[in-house]
Amino acid sequence: MGKGKKKGKGKGKPKGVDLKAADCKGKSLMEHMWDELGTIVERLMSGDGAADDGKDPGRAEGIAWCISLFSQPYYPDLDSVRAEAMRRYYTAEGEEIPAEYV
Repeated sequence: MGKGKKKGKGKGKPKGVDLKAADCKGKSLMEHMWDELGTIVERLMSGDGAADDGKDPGRAEGIAWCISLFSQPYYPDLDSVRAEAMRRYYTAEGEEIPAEYV
């Protein structure tokens, strides 16, 4: 093996993630996870092709899993986190929350 670093296929940070040291001040890890999940849900619900790289559903599930893991017993599973994310989305949009998320 050579002395240099291996070059991977990664292209750096994931789409939509722009964290700087100043961004972390005053927010907890949970707030950051909810914010990122909200951003992803907005892209998925927009219908304008903003989420057309195909990775946002997986990103949303991963963040939802982390939220569930750290929020026991308030969000005991992925479905409870998904429902809360959708309630937050509809509330932010000023729309009526569908009965399946209430």
